[in-house]
Amino acid sequence: MKNGSSQRPSKAPILCGIDLKQELGANQSRCFKCFESGEKCRDYADSLSSDVPIAVGNGMRDVSALNMIAALRKDSPNREIYLVSESDDERYLSMAREAGSSEIISYDQLYSALFDIQTANGLSLGETAGSQGICLSFLSGRGGVGKSTLSVMFSAISNDSGLKTVLVDMDSQFGDTSYLCGKDANFREFELIDDPGNLDVIRKTVGSGKVALLRSTSLPEFSDDAGDEFKEVLGKLREISEVIFVNTGSYWMGSHADVALESDVCIFVMDQRPASVNGCKEAMELAIRIGTPAAKFAYLLNKSSQKNPISSFDCALTLGIDEVVQVSDGGADVGEFLALGNPSILLESGNRAVEDCREALEGLLVKFAPTLAPRLDATRPRKSSRLKSGRIARRFGNNVAAR
Repeated sequence: MKNGSSQRPSKAPILCGIDLKQELGANQSRCFKCFESGEKCRDYADSLSSDVPIAVGNGMRDVSALNMIAALRKDSPNREIYLVSESDDERYLSMAREAGSSEIISYDQLYSALFDIQTANGLSLGETAGSQGICLSFLSGRGGVGKSTLSVMFSAISNDSGLKTVLVDMDSQFGDTSYLCGKDANFREFELIDDPGNLDVIRKTVGSGKVALLRSTSLPEFSDDAGDEFKEVLGKLREISEVIFVNTGSYWMGSHADVALESDVCIFVMDQRPASVNGCKEAMELAIRIGTPAAKFAYLLNKSSQKNPISSFDCALTLGIDEVVQVSDGGADVGEFLALGNPSILLESGNRAVEDCREALEGLLVKFAPTLAPRLDATRPRKSSRLKSGRIARRFGNNVAAR
């Protein structure tokens, strides 16, 4: 095998079937986008330009390295695709080239290239890339589905798990996240754009185990500026946090497009009203029309009750997708505890809706931010765990809408 002559990646590659944690450590490995599933890697790569390279190893659970390279080459004839292997078998290496591998490099060459890429971007060994804070937004096509409640509950759960958490309220038409968590000592409120010193305060807030709640504006007449504010500040928030949740209003405007395009995960929320499900479908189709990759969509049925004949399966059929995850109707307790402005009390109540939210969030992190998922799982109350091993990983595993 070539060791000294191979062309190494010069920009950050997508890593597929390559486990960096053992070699580089968990923090440093988070600087790069890694996949254990070839299918998920392929979906993600499809949303990126062809100048982003991909390095493929043999650690995928659903496809061999050579078949993965062939599929990626079919998708993108001009992309740089590297096989990472220690093999000296000339037949195997020849098959890799025939499959479409641009270069064949060793793991040492890959690690050296990644280190150089980090250094070139101002990152020291073991330092976490600031751009890796994951952004999850809540979207819908109708009001009253519970986006504000879900965004607050997800934020509280994330923060309770020790993740540095930011909640951005982009519902500039009288958003009520401030009301739902304003009395909770674990939340601290800021304006989305205020003075530059606020970012240092926000950094200290999330670092001290509190959620930083950022409101886009308290004055609806200035809501048209919210989208520009969001794009300007999101990159900075990614540098100082690990998880960013974004609440949106039911009335779609320009800021919704900015949120959908900039988010890593778009969670489309509906309830069991037919109009809500149809509205969710319209919002999903609109997001696709403006250029949002369907690979980052997830779907959630909120306030689910067996008393209503519309099931999550019915919702999935209507939307043309594989699965809609459901969060149970938590009853009057949810509204009463949040009316007190203290979601931390709700977290301690053992309410079924809270545990459903925890499981849904874990499923999202397993798919979109696998390095964060174990930290959430470690805090889950064992007495409330109702899912068999592996089910969480499947909940958001195959829910990509037909494109």
